[in-house]
Amino acid sequence: GVVAVCERETQTVFVQAEGRGIKGALAGVQLTPEPLLDTTWSLWKKLHPETLVMAPKPPYDKYYSKRGKPEPRGYEKFPAPFFQPTVTRGDLRIEPFVKVMGAMAPVRVGDSTRWLRRAYPIPALMSAGYVLEDSFAGKQVVAFLEPDTQTANLFVRSLPGMKLTFVAMRTDGGKVEFRDRETWSRWNVEGRCDDGAFRGRTLERIENHLSQWYGWSAYFPDTTIVGRTDPPMPGDPFAKAK
Repeated sequence: GVVAVCERETQTVFVQAEGRGIKGALAGVQLTPEPLLDTTWSLWKKLHPETLVMAPKPPYDKYYSKRGKPEPRGYEKFPAPFFQPTVTRGDLRIEPFVKVMGAMAPVRVGDSTRWLRRAYPIPALMSAGYVLEDSFAGKQVVAFLEPDTQTANLFVRSLPGMKLTFVAMRTDGGKVEFRDRETWSRWNVEGRCDDGAFRGRTLERIENHLSQWYGWSAYFPDTTIVGRTDPPMPGDPFAKAK
């Protein structure tokens, strides 16, 4: 079982993770995604200092962080027993609570469109040095990881007429920054160049969002995993806990 959302006017059921209508008057409709960056408030403020914030309403104040204690970004186990029975399928190639950047891209097959999906596990991005190049959906892409906040993103690694290669490095202040080897321009985790020859340019983003493997693989069992060729391993990811 997976979570679905319902459109109020027509009562159409949509798959939450991809915005696709699956039951009702709008079945088959694909909503257009907007860029999403799953990150911490501190990094978001740095990227977008002009951001306005919705103040917590008093009845819900207890659910917000207190005294600087950060909210968890994902679970190490389910917070309540009723979550576990709702996951009816899984993929045993990755441990269920491992965080992944799940990416999706459309490809044309004849007269129809097929969606390809790939998982970029956060541990794999860490091991790769925070930058990982790949070929996905017919495009040369690059994944960025800002490790201190576990913020990940995926881009086409080129500008018109030029293919780029990237490296991540620690500054004297200990922060990670991304640079292209061709011009040594500096890029941020949203794919914008903020210093150097390409200042003001933006890389094409591949649709993605952060998830935990048990959730992503339940929605998308056909997902491939970067750096691996083994097929899916269907199974109950929580069998040991039951």
